[in-house]
Amino acid sequence: MPRPVVAAIQWVPPSDPRIKWNVDGSSLGKPGEASIGGVLRNSNRDFLCIFSYHIGLEVSNMAKINAIAKALEILVSKGLLMIQPCVESDSNNTLAWVAATAEVPWRMRMVANKTHVLSKFFRWVAFRHTP
Repeated sequence: MPRPVVAAIQWVPPSDPRIKWNVDGSSLGKPGEASIGGVLRNSNRDFLCIFSYHIGLEVSNMAKINAIAKALEILVSKGLLMIQPCVESDSNNTLAWVAATAEVPWRMRMVANKTHVLSKFFRWVAFRHTP
């Protein structure tokens, strides 16, 4: 049996005055019970917000794109529009969909469109891949 690979990964804070969401979503099955979550931190490494939701039966890519949308939705609902959010996810697919650089599967277009609308509330927003 191969030995597991262990790698040290360090969280890098955003530059001031930006904030950073680290989000993820997963499902147990395809589809399966799915959940989303996220952690919001500032340049001082302070925890500002944490969320976790069960979203029912979904595939993992739907969970991951919903996590991105929820992160932006929380900022907009709190009126935090002058900040400059960065959203990090481990999914290249969903990041390409929300950045409008790749064709969005039809099942996920409504959520991708929601992220596009929510993104327009901010003068600057970035979507980045994290390992």
